[in-house]
Amino acid sequence: SIQRSTNSSALESFKLSRLNYLLAALPSDAWLIFSDVDELMSYPCDALAQLAASEKRRSHDAMCGFMHGRLAADFTIPPVVARTPIQQQFPLCPKESLRGYKPKAPIHANPLKITLIKARINGHAPAYLNAHKACAGAFLIGGTPQANNHCLFNGHFSHYTWTSEAHDLGTRRIADKEYTDVYVQSARLSVPCNASDAASSLRCLAPRWRG
Repeated sequence: SIQRSTNSSALESFKLSRLNYLLAALPSDAWLIFSDVDELMSYPCDALAQLAASEKRRSHDAMCGFMHGRLAADFTIPPVVARTPIQQQFPLCPKESLRGYKPKAPIHANPLKITLIKARINGHAPAYLNAHKACAGAFLIGGTPQANNHCLFNGHFSHYTWTSEAHDLGTRRIADKEYTDVYVQSARLSVPCNASDAASSLRCLAPRWRG
């Protein structure tokens, strides 16, 4: 498949190209949800009403949220199991996100994602610049947490990135030199605390991060 045969940086570029082609082809009154397979985005029932009200006051044509990593109960990095709700497989939710810009964040990276975006903004079809940021003409959406990002903030959503599948993909991306710092930081949390403990280094952070 293209997923396995393509350098991950090239695959990311191909994915964004196809995504932007889709956005440009959508009707002007459409809305798009763009999420990775490990992201379970959630919304208030009146999300569109909130956006409509906010658009009149603060030019919001998109919603954004923070990724919040979910962990297995034993702090291992297990594979995802079919036919078992993923919330049950990864029941722990750290009291703070493992990803962020705070000095003590285990993964120093942008936690903000665009969770919902309008198909036309100021007459332009938005184009994703990367997984966290888009533009509509000269109008930027997303990018940095809550700083002139033209997003209506929608809280946190579950990010199921501490799985063996995600770990394998991260290892491949390190080899491809894509987002190397982010994936190297993640990889450090995927190894055992010590030789006698099968759990990942996430357990070492448990007193501070487990909620």
